[in-house]
Amino acid sequence: MLTFSVTKKKFDDIVSGEDKFLYKEIKKYWTDRIQNRTSDTVLIKNGYSQTVPMRHADIVDIALIKTKCDSRYEIRISNVREIK
Repeated sequence: MLTFSVTKKKFDDIVSGEDKFLYKEIKKYWTDRIQNRTSDTVLIKNGYSQTVPMRHADIVDIALIKTKCDSRYEIRISNVREIK
């Protein structure tokens, strides 16, 4: 399962449904994890400690976005839900 730590604003936007995308730079670290993932579920955390708010979400699509300045992965998510 892929794990993403995001800011409070990004986390709140994802939970409320306003934001449905996660972005990661194309680096070996993320390429290896995305290509070798074993699940279509992601864990989204608001920070790094054990006690931060967390949600699960389903991966809908992963696209490669290229611009003049950079390239990145765009991970489209849906079905954001609480962890039980």
